[in-house]
Amino acid sequence: KQWHQRSGGKIDLKITDDIDNTRRLLSCVLKNVTVIAKLSEAVHKTISAPDDLVRQCDGIMLPEDLDIWIDPIDSTKGYITGGSSLESVTVLVGVHYNSVPILGVMSYPFTKDQIWGLAYEERRICNLPKPRITSPIKNIVLSGVESNKCKDQLLSAGYQIEAVQGAGHKLGCVISGKASFFFTSRTGTFQWDTCGPHAILRAMSGDILTLAPGPNGRLRLGEALKYNESTGPNPGFIAYWDAREMEKLKGKLNL
Repeated sequence: KQWHQRSGGKIDLKITDDIDNTRRLLSCVLKNVTVIAKLSEAVHKTISAPDDLVRQCDGIMLPEDLDIWIDPIDSTKGYITGGSSLESVTVLVGVHYNSVPILGVMSYPFTKDQIWGLAYEERRICNLPKPRITSPIKNIVLSGVESNKCKDQLLSAGYQIEAVQGAGHKLGCVISGKASFFFTSRTGTFQWDTCGPHAILRAMSGDILTLAPGPNGRLRLGEALKYNESTGPNPGFIAYWDAREMEKLKGKLNL
């Protein structure tokens, strides 16, 4: 990410090869020494996996020409707010091949939680079990720019709206089962926000489908979100992990 200083200068915030260099770079834009240390440790931490997950990955040969999106600090607002809002801060890594996300890692530096998933060819592997939600009322997390009309439509369709910070954390709520959907009808997220979590959702048989204005201003559901080298914003989308619940949502909202 590129940070703009009040003096007019710019700083390219990136993960370096050395934890001390990453710490020095973060200190140019952050003041909290504890936060700088924890973020640096999170992005340089060696992630270990249980033996059964390692065995599941045995024999997988990824292609060489991969593209990677990294978001070293997602939910900047949550970081600035501090306190319990730090739980929404994530470090996101996403790998895509032929425009499709195939590998994702999410790290929550302030809660120590880590989630990863792989969806390549026929293999689907994730370090989290698929959520089990038995409540008839399904939760939806929304972007912060949704209109009251949109909220009323979702509420009248029987859904409960949850307010959380951070695009990565919103997607994390879907992955963990705290929410059934992340709904955003407008642009506002970027490929570095979604690539990693999207790969994890695909590993759980979920997906992220685009939304676009249709006839008479109604939203129409499109194809899965694609990835490339663009730094422009994503279109609107719906992220989900349960295809059956997604079909119900499509019917209720006439997508």
